[in-house]
Amino acid sequence: MRPATKKVRVREYAAARGWTLIGETEWKELRASLPDISETTVRASGIAIAQPWLGVVQHSFEDLRDSLLELSGVYAARTDLQRRCRDQVIAAKDRARWMSARKPLKTEMVEWMLVWLDDPAMFPQWVQIRIGVKNATSAAMSEEHRIKCDVCSGTGRCTECKGTGNGGQCFNCAGTGNCPQCQGSGRREVEKTK
Repeated sequence: MRPATKKVRVREYAAARGWTLIGETEWKELRASLPDISETTVRASGIAIAQPWLGVVQHSFEDLRDSLLELSGVYAARTDLQRRCRDQVIAAKDRARWMSARKPLKTEMVEWMLVWLDDPAMFPQWVQIRIGVKNATSAAMSEEHRIKCDVCSGTGRCTECKGTGNGGQCFNCAGTGNCPQCQGSGRREVEKTK
């Protein structure tokens, strides 16, 4: 029989103690009892983890926003955990900066984390304004201002539109809105001909 994976060991350890959420006490006990298991493996084990032990989740802008908002709350409430909160955000920022060469949306995520690092108490208001601007930009750039891709005529068989077939979508993110080039709108303005 194969030995249990590290993630399974974490889940079994938590289940044996009846944990459904790993908080400060559980985190310390788990790390002391299973020192050969990395923090990353604990986070990936599927057990709910409270901030700041969860760290910054940056799979999407929504995950990033939620993580940074939770960390802002911990930072404000627990002065003894401020250094840990900052360390989590700094490490996530460094990972995102490294990944930004291959994933351009990480560049904007780095900016969000830099705002958080500058003033964690101000971040909740900043992100609310930022999301409002992003939504207003998307609404202002309606479909009637878009054209089919002029290279493939909307078939999606070209590298210019990256398979979207819609020349009005951002070439970088193919309309997902997760990039700084289209400023989160997912669209590009159509140049007006004279």
